[in-house]
Amino acid sequence: MTAQDNRQEPQRGKNARWIPALVPIAVGTIFLLHNFDIIRIRDIVAYWPDAVHIAFAYWPAILIAVGVAMLVERLVKTEGERS
Repeated sequence: MTAQDNRQEPQRGKNARWIPALVPIAVGTIFLLHNFDIIRIRDIVAYWPDAVHIAFAYWPAILIAVGVAMLVERLVKTEGERS
């Protein structure tokens, strides 16, 4: 075995686990900025109904796209292990 054989490949999904932590940080930042009168939540919420409508209208397509992306990632990972 050479030194190259012992190296671990970086995991592709490693950055994805930060997303659940970033959501409450972003929401907390928005509320903090609102408390300091830097931004108004009313201005942010004004566009919220459009985003919710789009998400609910296209949620099946979004769910399928996420599933396909996960499947492709797993297949690529499996192919890389076979080589």
